[in-house]
Amino acid sequence: MMKKIRYLIVFALIMAFASSVSHAQDKIIDESIPALSYDTKLTKEEFYSKTREVKETPSGDEYLAYHVRLPQDWTEVSGRSPQSEDLSSKLLGEVVRFVSPPEIDKRALFTIRAMKMEYLISTKNWFLNFIKTNGYSIEGMDASNENKVLAEYVVFKENVSYLVRAVAQRNGNRMVLAEYMIPPGMPGDAMGMQKWSILTFGLENRDPAPPIELQKLPLLDVAAFYYPSDWMAMPTNDKSLEKMKISLLKVSDNPVKEKRDKEAKLQDGAISTYYYDKKSHPDIAEKLSVVKEALKEKNMTPGQELLQIERKERSSAYKYHPMKAFEVDITEGRYIDYEYWVTYTESPGAYMIVTLVTPARDTDFLEWSKNISAFSLVADSFTMM
Repeated sequence: MMKKIRYLIVFALIMAFASSVSHAQDKIIDESIPALSYDTKLTKEEFYSKTREVKETPSGDEYLAYHVRLPQDWTEVSGRSPQSEDLSSKLLGEVVRFVSPPEIDKRALFTIRAMKMEYLISTKNWFLNFIKTNGYSIEGMDASNENKVLAEYVVFKENVSYLVRAVAQRNGNRMVLAEYMIPPGMPGDAMGMQKWSILTFGLENRDPAPPIELQKLPLLDVAAFYYPSDWMAMPTNDKSLEKMKISLLKVSDNPVKEKRDKEAKLQDGAISTYYYDKKSHPDIAEKLSVVKEALKEKNMTPGQELLQIERKERSSAYKYHPMKAFEVDITEGRYIDYEYWVTYTESPGAYMIVTLVTPARDTDFLEWSKNISAFSLVADSFTMM
């Protein structure tokens, strides 16, 4: 029980920290995406008079239990398979579907899809990857809530163009996507109904657990940090109370249960941590330079600075120095683009430098997003014992 509580405390830290990371990423990831519009002529009172509340628990899964208001004449499609009993980590499985009365040969739809999560990622980055992967045309997005994203986009199904208003929300190890889809030519204020309906969607039960187990890694008996269990810790023999180095490698294949048997490769991502005692190593700037120089062993050098992210203070006993991200210049070999991230956390008697080498966001957005979340967790969870 105490082990689970520790996981929840640390995960709460990284989720709170994710908001500051997200704001900085907005400048480089979704700067071209318009803000989501909530304008409608349909009043809330009119919407409520034309709708009914739906509350269900798909397949008996309490963490998929939801509520939403839908038009009174919509009906649920019965006989759907209980996919939530065996959620896939690869695909969004449909667990709920409601349909409108037919308008000639078309219907509006409300669906809920869910998938099992096996890695750390912000809800916004998961959703952006979903849009990129499917090639959808996004019309607007609201990611002001770090655990929930609302958006509008266009999809094509069976040669029909649908305007979709959706909400994506993570709940424990489940990612839930509710979509309200309307085809052209629907009667009345269909878009107004759509906007109000998605705003009424919510999950009944909050699961605060992280989507993946978090491992605690002690640095002898002086310090520790947490990391996600889909990474592999590679301790070195160079350990002392004055300095230590630990490498974390992203394994080349998932799921997590197979990771110990798989070869870890730099191309998937690599985190390095460098612990230093201040009495023995007081010059932090010098150590940061030494750490950067270590990139040359991988035929890499830091290039242009991409951004700097201020970190939130988690404890008055520590200083949380900014994260910096750089392009990586490849001196030989390797034909994909990388980024190099670095930060450090400082206590009165010691400090830990954390670096990340990751495929660039434009090379593999999903892997980049997962790697940034893991890097943030390691850096933010450093504590002295």
